[in-house]
Amino acid sequence: MNDANGNDITHQAKVVHRSRGRARVRLARESRKPEHLAKIKQHLEAQEGIQAVEVNGQTGSVLVQYDHETHTHQGIMSLLADVNVLAGVAVPEVSEGEEEGDKLTEAIKDLNTRIYRATGRKAHLGWIAFAGLTAFGIRQTIVYGVGLELIPGPVLLLAAIELYRRRDQMKPDINNIQSPQAA
Repeated sequence: MNDANGNDITHQAKVVHRSRGRARVRLARESRKPEHLAKIKQHLEAQEGIQAVEVNGQTGSVLVQYDHETHTHQGIMSLLADVNVLAGVAVPEVSEGEEEGDKLTEAIKDLNTRIYRATGRKAHLGWIAFAGLTAFGIRQTIVYGVGLELIPGPVLLLAAIELYRRRDQMKPDINNIQSPQAA
């Protein structure tokens, strides 16, 4: 698309969801014109390996389903850039074979290890995170019910259960660390 002077207009978007073979971007409100959405859809559908493209003018959503063996996520972002859509990342990058919670698990394990190094005492912050999410989930459910306002309580409770399930992965790595008391 061009502006009144014939210059290309760059459209801002955010990646709001991504998984293997699927990406959803949300266009900024000023970029949700039907003719631009149609141009995006037409361009993407013309590419080999694109299985489906859905656009929604009200939400500015562009959902692309693609063959992950033909395209990478970055390749889809490049295809969008071909039609002047620059999509920033709103969701964290997850390596192939890695689950979303692995980074949180590693962060808690790292903090547990640092506490052990500093104090010589084992800490298990996973329990604190589990208890906090559980309490917050129960509170949200009591105050707001199971509705979709804010962060639904059941979602927080599921996150707490996932933390509990991963509790052994978050224990501090103390095998090769000399405690401060022994030094």
